[in-house]
Formats: sequence, structure tokens, C-alpha cells
Amino acid sequence: MRKAAAILGAGLLTMLAGDGCQKKLGEGTHVLPDTGPSEFAEAERLATEAQKAQKAGNVAKAMELYNQSLEHSRTIWWVHNNIGLLFLQQGDRMHAVEEFKEAVDLETRDPRPEFNIGCVYADNAQPDRAMEYFRKSLEKDPHYLPSLRGVAKVGRSLAMADEESLQWIKDGLLIEKDPAWRKIFEEEKYRIDGVLQSTGKAGKF
Repeated sequence: MRKAAAILGAGLLTMLAGDGCQKKLGEGTHVLPDTGPSEFAEAERLATEAQKAQKAGNVAKAMELYNQSLEHSRTIWWVHNNIGLLFLQQGDRMHAVEEFKEAVDLETRDPRPEFNIGCVYADNAQPDRAMEYFRKSLEKDPHYLPSLRGVAKVGRSLAMADEESLQWIKDGLLIEKDPAWRKIFEEEKYRIDGVLQSTGKAGKF
């Protein structure tokens, strides 16, 4: 099973993750082939030490160790993802997004890098770009709850109302346990249903 990545930033990023999501630093095994097993093993060892420092709140040490890891291999996706989280913790959104995109290029199945990018754009008042990346995240995992929450929040600000967004909201309602988020999903379902009914575009689900 996936272990959730730490969300170290503030604002929508933390809010969308909620309790029980995005609490631990990202780990994974989906990496591209490297030039040699010894180099990769050293990169992984350093990255593991960096995770420990990151969990302990030692940002400088974690960044130093992650950078050392990258000197041996740049193919471990969660290293880039976690560096992005460190940049985000320091308020550096530009470099955070660059690292998240590196993670996206390396990892084809885990939805978290796209989710993180979407949250950065949402916090930066760019709902269109945020929706783009929440959508990409859901293409990897249609039931990834943080991205379904992102769709609910950003979709409302964009007044988005189509059958695809309605299905996302319904999927969110099936798995959401938090009462506050259930209310948001229910309100969005009511809004989208109303728009589709009024425009004659309502479909069957």
C-alpha cells in the first residue's frame, strides 16, 4: 500500500489532505533504471537519512542529504517530491513545483506529485491550473480522496458543472468520512445537479 507524503505547507495543501492523509513522507519503489546498483543504493541510503531529518523538522539537514542523494541518482521520484515539500515549507513555490514536476516525470502511478502541484496553484489563486493537475492526479487514481477534495473546492470557485465533475463528487461522497468535507461534497452535488437539470444536460449515472 502507498504511504502518504508529508504535507508541510499551509493553506489549501494542508486543508485538502485532512486527517489521515498526507501525514508521512513519501516512499516508493517506482524508479527508472540507474547507471549502477551501487550508486542507486547509496542514493537510497542518503534519501532514507534525509527522510528521518525531514520528519524530525531539520529542514537544512534534510535538504543537504537529499541533494547528496541526487548526486548518486536522480531517478527516485519521492526524493524530488519530498524536496518539493521542503521548498514549499520555506515558501518557495516556484522551486517546489519544479521538483514536483520532476517527480511526475519519474512516477507514472502515484497521484501525489500532481496533487501537490494542484494545491500550489490553488493556494496561488490559479484555479484553472489547479484543476488541471487535480484532474491529472485522478487519471492516475480516480479514488484519491485529497484530489477529489481539490476538485470539490476548486470546481466550486470555477462554477464547473458537467457530468465528469458530478461523478467525481459522487465518488468523493462514497469514501469521505469527515463531516465537514461531506457537507462540501453534498453542496457541490446539489449545485452541479441543479445546473445540469436547468440546462438539460443531466445524464444517467
